Amino acid sequence: MEADTPIPPPSWRPIRQIDYQPVSPAYLTLVTLTAVATILLPSVALLTMLIFRQQATLPLIGATVLLSMLLMLATVVMRRLKAQRLGYALRPGDVVVQSGLIWQQRISLPLSRLQHVSVTQGPLERRLNLATLNGYSAGSPQAEIVLPGLEPSLAEQLRQQLMDHAGVQSDEN
Repeated sequence: MEADTPIPPPSWRPIRQIDYQPVSPAYLTLVTLTAVATILLPSVALLTMLIFRQQATLPLIGATVLLSMLLMLATVVMRRLKAQRLGYALRPGDVVVQSGLIWQQRISLPLSRLQHVSVTQGPLERRLNLATLNGYSAGSPQAEIVLPGLEPSLAEQLRQQLMDHAGVQSDEN
């Protein structure tokens, strides 16, 4: 099929109707830990500062702890719900990543535009046996698709599969 030839309607599915593959369940643990740390560390720093300045009264400490706990709970719930919506689909001509909770996003990166795919792991990801797949397109310095929460073997398999398909797509043009 030529690059400029439109795909006949019966042979394509809208990206809203794609069956997306979920990320690893361990990703929920990663999201929970980072959400707790994001709220807990500044809260502890604030309480420490108030205590050392001798401005901490019991109602102020109680209010700070209560507010921190509510904020932490809301952050954990929102990030976990967002993580549960994260998914991907590898189709013959593109890779699609779905993300977001309130502002939903579906990014389709044509394999013919794919230039580079990398797999990264931070320290916490390594500890939880997770990896992030990054897909770069032609002419873009940052990743067009970012897919966290994959098991490292799956991330490497997807990286190789995407690069193999991208090479075939490039050779056909």
